[in-house]
Amino acid sequence: HGDFGSTVWKSNSIKNLIKSKLIFLNDSKLCSLRFVSEEQYGSFEYKIQHSEKVSIVPVSLTFDAIQAKTKSRKLNKRIINISFIGRLEIDRGLDILENILFQLNQSNQEISITIAGWGSQADNLISKLPFLYQNLSFVFTGHVNERKLIQIYQKSSLVLSLAKSESYGRVAREAVLCGTP
Repeated sequence: HGDFGSTVWKSNSIKNLIKSKLIFLNDSKLCSLRFVSEEQYGSFEYKIQHSEKVSIVPVSLTFDAIQAKTKSRKLNKRIINISFIGRLEIDRGLDILENILFQLNQSNQEISITIAGWGSQADNLISKLPFLYQNLSFVFTGHVNERKLIQIYQKSSLVLSLAKSESYGRVAREAVLCGTP
């Protein structure tokens, strides 16, 4: 699991670089390869001798599309609600998130930040962000179910997707489905 052909993904960590070097696409024991897009496959096409082993299957959303589209977005006109959703890991753009929070903290606008998800950086963010950015209000939800996730998207003025490399684009696709930029 990974975006092994992406130079950005490989440069995210030494672990990713090692993974990309250890992948053997022409191993005779290899039964199949699944890519999530033509572009992702394109970065490996020259390394794969047996194209019949390849399938391109975009990751589908498990969202209840009807529920997501039929509920109206409940925006508070006075408060800007910004959400960061997904794994709380360095490679998901947490450095960029902190730069954005620094800028937002300087504004006079009432801003609420919802952080939904979990990962190795969760405890660090929960203890650090409210202390560093006292002009912002924070809501940390941890991992949430689909119903709650749809509510978060629909109450958000904006959803941030900050990873430098994205193979699925799931958060962005879910946000669009809920009508949230």
